[in-house]
Amino acid sequence: MKKPTQKQKIEMYEKFLHKINMCVICCDNTGIQELVHNADMWSYAFRVGNGGLSERQQQRVVTEAFWKLCDTPKSDKETEERQKKYTALHTKSPRCPDCDWALYDGIYGMNENCCKGKEIKNPVMMSNFEYNQKHKVYEKEKQN
Repeated sequence: MKKPTQKQKIEMYEKFLHKINMCVICCDNTGIQELVHNADMWSYAFRVGNGGLSERQQQRVVTEAFWKLCDTPKSDKETEERQKKYTALHTKSPRCPDCDWALYDGIYGMNENCCKGKEIKNPVMMSNFEYNQKHKVYEKEKQN
């Protein structure tokens, strides 16, 4: 890996601090944990080998740790899954105007629970969020 320039170091440190701030704002504990671990590994890279490594080997270890400073693969995966769930909740899909069942679930094909499979000519476009609001799903959960 290429040894970072002074400008690249400053950019990486700023990116690192901004990423920590975003994790704090979003309550992303996994992201904070990964970033702290990365900082710990970068700090440890200066001491690894206790003088047993050559200067070139030591610099390689430090450089590798530096370029991984902002890596958060676990947090990125969790964020992507959360985003998919949120997007699916707000994506409009065709629904039966009589019973509000989704006509197509996106995975298995036609929904057989809707009005016993009758042909729907004018489906209503409604998201799961709108369906939950219409049927007061959230109010029932709050009462419990």
